[in-house]
Amino acid sequence: MLETGAAFLRTPRRASREIEIEPARSRALLATNVLAGAAVFQIGVVIARIMMLGQGGIALGDLWFGVSFLVAALAMTQIERIGIEAFGRRRRWRITRQVSLAVCAHASVGWVVAGALVAGAMLLLAALPHDLRFLPSGGLLRGTRLAGLHVMPVLLGLSGFAGMLVFETLVYFGVRECRFANHAGVRESLEDSANREQPAT
Repeated sequence: MLETGAAFLRTPRRASREIEIEPARSRALLATNVLAGAAVFQIGVVIARIMMLGQGGIALGDLWFGVSFLVAALAMTQIERIGIEAFGRRRRWRITRQVSLAVCAHASVGWVVAGALVAGAMLLLAALPHDLRFLPSGGLLRGTRLAGLHVMPVLLGLSGFAGMLVFETLVYFGVRECRFANHAGVRESLEDSANREQPAT
């Protein structure tokens, strides 16, 4: 599965051509990637808290971050599946539930990237001096709602959005390459039919 994710990040178009429409494998791949993204994010939260507060260990409240990431990634993946299935029906593409699951499962390596980017943003924030963790109150921001705002929501928002763009981009390539795909059961039926129709020699 690591090789699959790396291939999709390196050459998404070529890797998308090799997607296999196998629901069981797709579910396992999706679960693995989303859990990996949540774990990377959770580790970043813990290390950042230690850097900022000087406290070791994992507080119960820290687990909320990883669980929230997990729920959000699964919810957005499901929304994406519904969206590409509806889009496929409008374009008369063969984007079935099995195909949408396979496409989104392979694209879910984007959630690992998102987890790493958000974790990196938190570690960067923790490494900054306290004064630099807030936007300036003067200059162009004077009198605006952004003046003096803590940079955490800005950094987390931008890094999370960048990770989501990776997921969306991989979904796009997957849909383009699999829009006329058949799932495994259909392929086997077609092959059986073709074999029966071939004349005996």
